[in-house]
Amino acid sequence: MRRDDFRRPDVRAGLMLAMAIVAEVAATSAMKAVSQGGSTWLIAMGLGYLIAFVGLIEAMRSMPLGIAYALWSGFGTVGAVAVGAVVFGERFGVPQIIGTILVIVGAALLNLTTEA
Repeated sequence: MRRDDFRRPDVRAGLMLAMAIVAEVAATSAMKAVSQGGSTWLIAMGLGYLIAFVGLIEAMRSMPLGIAYALWSGFGTVGAVAVGAVVFGERFGVPQIIGTILVIVGAALLNLTTEA
C-alpha cells in the first residue's frame, strides 16, 4: 500500500473502522475485568470506548451509517466472543458458534450489497 492510499476516503474509513472495532473489543474486555474486581482496568475501559467512538465517527465521514454500524457492532461482537473464550475461559456451544457465523455473514452481505 502506498502512502497516498491512506488519503483515500474509503481506505481511511476502513482503517478508522478497524481501529474502532479493536478499541471497542479491548474496552469491553476491560469492562469484564472491572466486573471481576479489577478496578485498575477502568481507565483502559474509558480510553478504549473513547477511541472506539472517535474511530467510528471518523469512519462515518465517508461510509454509510448502516454499513459502519453493522460492521462495528458485528465484528465487535465476534471479537468479544473470541476474547471471552480465550481470555476469560467462557464456554460456548454450537448455537453460539452458528450465531457468530451468522453475524459475520450478515455483515459481509450488508457490505457487498450497499453502495456508498
